[in-house]
Amino acid sequence: MVSPSLGQVRATPNPAHRERPESSFVSRPGIKTHSRLWKLCTAFAVLASLVIYFAPAAADDTAPAESTTKSDAIHISAEHSQDWHDGDTFTSVLRGRCHITQGGTDIAANEMVLWITKQADSGRDHVTAFLDGDVRVEQPGRTLTERSLLLDLVTGGGMTIHVRQRTEEKPATDDVLYRRAWQRRTRGTLPRIRQTQFRAPGPADDPPPDGPSLQPFPETADIPLNPPTNGIRRFQIFSRSQVPFNAVTQQSTDTVPPETVTIITGGVNVQVEGVRAPDGTLAGPIDLSADRVVMWRQGDGAFSAVGEESPDQPLRFYLEGNVVVRQGETVIKSKRGYYDARANQAYIMDAELRSKVPKIKNDVRVRARVIRQLAEQSFHAQGAWITTSEFGKPGYRIEASDIFLDPRPASWFFGGGEPEYNPETGLMEPEMQLWATTLNNTFRFDDLPLFYWPKLSFPAEEPDIPLRRLTYQSDNIFGSQIYTAWDVFMLAGWEQPENMRLNLLLNYFTERGFSIGTDSVYKGEDLFNIAGTYSGNSDSFYIHDSGHDNLGRRRRDLDLETKDRGRLRMRHRHNFPYDITFWGEIGYLTDYNFLEQYFEDEYDNGKDNETYGYAKQHLDNWAWSVIARGRVNDFYTQTEWLPRADLYTLSQPLFGGALTWTQHSWLANANLRTVQDPGPEIDPLFSPLPWDVDVGGNIASTKHEINAPFNLGPAIIVPYALGEVTYWEEDANAEQTTRLYGSLGVRGSLMFSKYMPDVQSDIFNLNGLAHKMLFTADYSYSESNVDLNDVPIYNEFNDNSQEEFTRHMITTTYDGMLPATVDPRFYAVRTGAGRSVTAPYHELVADQQVARLAWRNRWQTKVGPLDRPRIKDWMILDFETSYFPDPNRDNFGEDFGLFGARYQWNVGARTSLYAGAGWDTFEGGQQLWDAGILSKRTDRGSFFAGISQIKNSSGLDSQIVTLRVNYEMSPKWRSTVGTAYDIGENQDRGQSVTVTRQGKDFNLRVGAAYNPSKNTSSFGISVEPRFINLRSNTFSGDSFSGSGGTR
Repeated sequence: MVSPSLGQVRATPNPAHRERPESSFVSRPGIKTHSRLWKLCTAFAVLASLVIYFAPAAADDTAPAESTTKSDAIHISAEHSQDWHDGDTFTSVLRGRCHITQGGTDIAANEMVLWITKQADSGRDHVTAFLDGDVRVEQPGRTLTERSLLLDLVTGGGMTIHVRQRTEEKPATDDVLYRRAWQRRTRGTLPRIRQTQFRAPGPADDPPPDGPSLQPFPETADIPLNPPTNGIRRFQIFSRSQVPFNAVTQQSTDTVPPETVTIITGGVNVQVEGVRAPDGTLAGPIDLSADRVVMWRQGDGAFSAVGEESPDQPLRFYLEGNVVVRQGETVIKSKRGYYDARANQAYIMDAELRSKVPKIKNDVRVRARVIRQLAEQSFHAQGAWITTSEFGKPGYRIEASDIFLDPRPASWFFGGGEPEYNPETGLMEPEMQLWATTLNNTFRFDDLPLFYWPKLSFPAEEPDIPLRRLTYQSDNIFGSQIYTAWDVFMLAGWEQPENMRLNLLLNYFTERGFSIGTDSVYKGEDLFNIAGTYSGNSDSFYIHDSGHDNLGRRRRDLDLETKDRGRLRMRHRHNFPYDITFWGEIGYLTDYNFLEQYFEDEYDNGKDNETYGYAKQHLDNWAWSVIARGRVNDFYTQTEWLPRADLYTLSQPLFGGALTWTQHSWLANANLRTVQDPGPEIDPLFSPLPWDVDVGGNIASTKHEINAPFNLGPAIIVPYALGEVTYWEEDANAEQTTRLYGSLGVRGSLMFSKYMPDVQSDIFNLNGLAHKMLFTADYSYSESNVDLNDVPIYNEFNDNSQEEFTRHMITTTYDGMLPATVDPRFYAVRTGAGRSVTAPYHELVADQQVARLAWRNRWQTKVGPLDRPRIKDWMILDFETSYFPDPNRDNFGEDFGLFGARYQWNVGARTSLYAGAGWDTFEGGQQLWDAGILSKRTDRGSFFAGISQIKNSSGLDSQIVTLRVNYEMSPKWRSTVGTAYDIGENQDRGQSVTVTRQGKDFNLRVGAAYNPSKNTSSFGISVEPRFINLRSNTFSGDSFSGSGGTR
């Protein structure tokens, strides 16, 4: 902790031993009165000052009154600060949970600005603070809330500032908060808070004052300063309106000792401070308000609106009519209730409790037949329901026989609940979290009971039902379907870690049966006290399947390999010190078609399911890695690494930078295992791939490149030599092979640019324009002593779904024989995918001579704030091609090939046009192109229209037109419509429509889809409570795919 005064580090007095001397507020400027009245007031003030000054000396056992003065230390805390010095002034802009504490005064706000100087004459620290956003001043007996506040503080007892993130010596004079604070500070003197203790006239009105001088805007307010001392409890009774209250007092002799009973009517407010918690700690002041109040206390029968007494003496209140009880962040409203100040307990009937939760904007609400206050923030509600909805009666809620609310330390598990600084004690204390435990729960959607659960326990910021998602869908693959997701921690009554989510998935399919599964996400720091961050997720699914698989055209009625179907997937990443990273995964599937049937989107676009452990470390331009991988899914082609170790060196300068060396060397023991034909009843379109072989053994490989870059005028020229040696214990023919591969070449680039700062356009969002052209060329001559067909492909270059598509295309399009023109191995060789030193599939190289040419264009402009502009690509235009001197060997008889083009025009911030093409001129070559427009002209919706062609001369010809519109019809209603049609094959590819209603308590989504490939239509309804999982969004998506399964 540092003292900001003059930027010097200074020791801080121990808060546990600091004294709490008297306080003084600066009085308001007086008004003109009659001279006689002024003299009388002055004389009385002087007399009172003398009495106050000499009173402590009259009795040695009388402690001085405690309050806030210039000798109290000042403690300041926030989440983030930006600090700098301006001469002798230390300035700080602070944000996030800002607190200032001095003596008995605690001030909180969302943001604040501090100016701190040291007074030359006294050596004290003078603080001017501007606080903004939910400003709250807490002092014994009173609370002041303001939108913004300007205050002056003086201390001779030291200062501490504690922030989580600090930015030093970076002025923020352009910050909006700072400018607002500076204008407020220099606006002139505002009326100060009226002094609540009498003191003699003096120089108190001259700044800076001795104690906190608060300047609320725009009005002033009274704040009493003196907290009860020596364990004394104090109460004060006053009218809650302009109408005086009525009080009738009588002595009761039915108790020992006798009690004074006071009946108060006419609307009354009672403030009690000095209340002690059961453990003896001082609880916050409590405020009671009601139409009628009955008070019991020890006494002689006389009524007093202000009183002090020992906390051991009884003090009880019965309240009736418009009852409001406030303590801290908790407010209870009811018709009648009872409060015991000695025990700090209450019994409230027909009540509603509201308590602020810092992590969310809403209050947590409890409506109950009876609410018992067991401690300052501990409550027991009976016949109640709990919610965070702002509606009087929310659309969904938990109704319970008993609800318990109490503060608990936030969970340390998975990185939660780190200690926070307490400015009052000067200590690091665990973060507290309001927790709810409910018994005999009925979950209601509107007034419809959904189900019953005996016990739940959860953080109060998530007082929702454990149902995370409810979806109904229907199609002719799975029949009618019900998908549900349930919060496991709430169902089990376990304390939920802050950085973890675990759901139980319970689904039903009329054509398939019941399914059960889980999904989870987690993250954290320092797992098992090992430094570093980590994250991960897992999924599981099981079903006893009683149906048949429908996977599309020519595969609409497939038998099952097993009726017990499912999956288990777990993925974990851990970042250790010294730039070491570990990845681990378990990916198990029960059968060949399960993933494509139940999780089609993941099958098409997601990562393959694997089981492995992988570690890697970067050391400057060096890196090493180790992987061990097993094959648990025998229906996919996969390499087992048992294990594999890699070593990389990137761009290492040699001979003073004249040469640059890059290398990749690795050793492995591997088994390449391929998929076997599952049979026509499982996959009637199966065909083996030309490179499918089962081989294994030891592998050793090393690959190096040395280049010598130099400048030739404006051009950069890089001659290079590349070589590789690889040993396989078993090649594609199950024989030992050593391949020697070498390549010599030169690559170069030449860049031109033109800057046009005068080009301006609001329509096209142009703020200056720069045109940059880059010409690149790469010529290489390569030779290998092993034919590509003899090389085993241990490093997979396609995903499982792409391999299966290729197998089916061999059957449906090429009559059982894959042409070389569409063989992905030869395409990879022609494009040079395996040539670089760090290429993941080094096997894909062969004899080749090629010159690769490209012309790339960028038109760039500046966007963003004037003081922090950024460069944006306004337009992109690229062309490329390759020239093959030996076309018969390298490019199927054509000198030029691999023609490519790319165009993109970002017309504005919300509209983009794009087009692209990939072309070969030989027979059977690729003929690919696409074009489209994406527009988000308004916040209410977006529009996409595109067309793409996939074609070759071997019979494949597809031209698909896609349209998609997302439109916000009103703040509560949003619709999405999509369609696709193949004009090349004259076939419909599918449609979908979704309408979503965003309610206050839940989202309702209705959708329908049609999939011609599977000849199925689907209809779905999804309900998602909006107040669930407020720390993160558990589920997302706005359409139904019509393929079934859990999405």
